[in-house]
Amino acid sequence: MTFIGLSSAKHTMNKKSKKVVRQEEVAVQTAPTGVSRFSFFENPWLPPLLLITITALTYFSSLENGFVAFDDDKSIWYNPHLKSPSFKGIFGEQLVGMYVPITSLVYVLVYQLFGENAQAYHLISLLVHLLNVWLVFRLIGRIQDKPWVAFFAAFMFGVHPMLSEPISWVSALSTLLFSCFYLIALHLFWTFLENKGQRFYWYALGVFVLAGLSKSAAATLPAALVVLDWWRNKKLNGQVIFQKWPFWLISAGLIILTFITRTAEGHDIGGGTTSFSMIDRLFMISHTVFFYPVKLLIPFSYSILYPFVKTQGAWRADYYLALPALLFLMWWVIKNWEKQREIILGIGLYLAPLFLMLPVVSVGTAEMRNDRYAYLPSIGIFLLLLLAANRIKSTALRYGLLAAFCGLLVFQGMQQSMVWKDGTSLFKNCVDKTPDAALCQCNLGYSELLALQFDQSVEHYTNALQLDTTYVEAYNGRGQAYLNLDKIPQALDDFSRAIQAGIVTPKLFFNRGKCYAILKRYSEAIPDFNKSIDLEPKSAETWYFRAFSLEKTSDPAKAIADYSEAIRLNPNYVEALVNRGLMYYQQQRYPEAIADDSKALSIAAAGIKPMILVNRANAYFQMGNHPEALNDVNNALQLNPNYPRAYQSRAAIFLKMGLPDKAQADLSRSQTQ
Repeated sequence: MTFIGLSSAKHTMNKKSKKVVRQEEVAVQTAPTGVSRFSFFENPWLPPLLLITITALTYFSSLENGFVAFDDDKSIWYNPHLKSPSFKGIFGEQLVGMYVPITSLVYVLVYQLFGENAQAYHLISLLVHLLNVWLVFRLIGRIQDKPWVAFFAAFMFGVHPMLSEPISWVSALSTLLFSCFYLIALHLFWTFLENKGQRFYWYALGVFVLAGLSKSAAATLPAALVVLDWWRNKKLNGQVIFQKWPFWLISAGLIILTFITRTAEGHDIGGGTTSFSMIDRLFMISHTVFFYPVKLLIPFSYSILYPFVKTQGAWRADYYLALPALLFLMWWVIKNWEKQREIILGIGLYLAPLFLMLPVVSVGTAEMRNDRYAYLPSIGIFLLLLLAANRIKSTALRYGLLAAFCGLLVFQGMQQSMVWKDGTSLFKNCVDKTPDAALCQCNLGYSELLALQFDQSVEHYTNALQLDTTYVEAYNGRGQAYLNLDKIPQALDDFSRAIQAGIVTPKLFFNRGKCYAILKRYSEAIPDFNKSIDLEPKSAETWYFRAFSLEKTSDPAKAIADYSEAIRLNPNYVEALVNRGLMYYQQQRYPEAIADDSKALSIAAAGIKPMILVNRANAYFQMGNHPEALNDVNNALQLNPNYPRAYQSRAAIFLKMGLPDKAQADLSRSQTQ
């Protein structure tokens, strides 16, 4: 009996002959001297129920994970279409350099129902993965005739630690969604191959479109359809390939769309491979073909990044060996095209979904090799592993070894899911596994910056720059850490280097302008604030700091206008209200000053209310409203009995009210505070 697939005799059997064969199989299985099959695998609902349960338990802890500052910030935190969804925002714009409207729609729906709740997003990811596990179980069960193969293949797919990245990372939901539609399309096309009707061909095509709108990596589907067609019909020719021309057309469109959206996002197409020659890339591609199977079969030491590193201009020996190994594999496949169909099926189901993810042209070093790229290709590797397991004659030993391996995968899957707890945990793991990767150091610095761990952030940004001086994003991040540590000259230097390197963001120019303002270099600060406002005119904070700088450079009219714009953008901007009130006071516009102070008092924190009360008291005093002025000063002193400025203001009020003794007493108190 073959390991996988339907024999040619089985293709032509009628229902009666199938029944006879089935009876014979049962007779063999139940014979005392025969090798019996576990009845569990024949049960229609126990295997999938166990698969779903164990997979859910393996990744249940992922529901406690948070977001990570690695695309989750762009996908969720700073995605304006989540809070104000629109058809144009979902279907007319891209997300982190990809056109993924189906994925964007799911994000919007989750946000509208649960808000910025990380647990809800992780639950959706887990549910989609569980559906994919069931689809894999059903697909393998349909294309081969051993139920235990379908069970163990789906088991490994469900719990493997290398596949935890798309399950545990909110921004990798697109991988889960496109894979779901991809698998459904394979099911539909297999139904078409079973001569169940031409409509299933078009159903598969429609679902392929949904897969492509979830993520353009679905473009590999036509290659997988060719593999299934070859397996079912035992032939591969131009007609088999051309029959899928609508799929190939959509695939080409998805590839072109990817280049367009990535370029529009500002990504450097090919940036990850420009430092490597064509010969280098041959070694890289060959090595990658064998890299994923090794990582799948030896389930240890996973990271978000697997960089290609040459030592003194040379590759490690395994890179050089990978190219002849790949050439030998190609020769072997051609030679054994008809003799070893089961093995070639596994190879085909591995390579078909992988070939577009090989490091031929990559967008940055982080896009060269990732765990999520193995999500669908892993199915082919699991089939090859089970083909090897089928050679074990003892059924008990075979199932025992497979169960032990699956148990290891469950444990490792749980551990790997915890790595994605938050950005700091994720990139600490990345630094531990690949300490020479600037991307890991830089992103750990960013995660620590968000966690307010500024000293650690400076350390890892510095490490990133020591590893790769061209990693200019680290200057921006380190500058923010220095700014929070009040190391203003160092922050200013880093922000300037980031700007000189060509980084253009409103926050970067704002931060450098803020450094200039803190250092009282107001005339240098204003151009940076101008640039920041040009890039992002809706930042109240930028308008406020430009107003402050304009005030210090003796341009009161423009300063008041900027304070007013800051208040318009943020009506509860206490500092802007207080400063504009002071400027109104200086211009003897006392009613307007009193209005700003009154608004500020209604929303200010308790700690600054004494200062605002004294400001308003002075405005009342200048208008001759001494009772209101005295009331404000008394309230200020009640909040802060040791406030010298309040005693000075009350002394002036007492003098105007003809109470010189009280005025003298307050002046004395102001000098002792």
